[in-house]
Amino acid sequence: DDVKFYIDPSLVDRKTQKRKEDERVKKLKLPKTREANVEEFFKKGKFQKIEDDTSHYRLEQIGESGELRYSKMELLKGLYPHTKKLLGFIAEKFFGKFKKKLKIVSLIRTEEWLRALLRSGARNVSKTSTHEYGCTFDISHKNMTGEEKNFLAELLAKLEKGGFISGTQEKGTPCFHVMDRFPLSFI
Repeated sequence: DDVKFYIDPSLVDRKTQKRKEDERVKKLKLPKTREANVEEFFKKGKFQKIEDDTSHYRLEQIGESGELRYSKMELLKGLYPHTKKLLGFIAEKFFGKFKKKLKIVSLIRTEEWLRALLRSGARNVSKTSTHEYGCTFDISHKNMTGEEKNFLAELLAKLEKGGFISGTQEKGTPCFHVMDRFPLSFI
């Protein structure tokens, strides 16, 4: 692998990104996910199920962190319909270039799952997360080549600059954190 991995500076400033994400979630007035309301969101179509394996991406380790396993794992496998389309778009672009599926390692984090992660001391988990709102997913780049990482970083940086996402490179975990910023018409 002779291609050096480069991350666009817009994907590195986690503190600024976190602030922007928190402001956007507040503006959108998105409710936090709890076990009770996630089930209702699925029933009403507010959230759509994310399949474990599609033609362009697959879920890995959803509801797992080290030895910790979430008992209601299916509640974590969903996103807002617009966010699901965004995930599909990114995965389709990546697959079109490399003929490889993206690995998605985090979607919804219910309040209960987030508390369990915090108690366990899991890495890259904070007291608040846009994963709690169903509008965020993490893409693993653990086993990607430099060329694949660069392609994905450049695609995410373009989407960031276009105002479509808020994206960052996680520290300590080989993944990109992607929050759907939703079109203004969504508000």
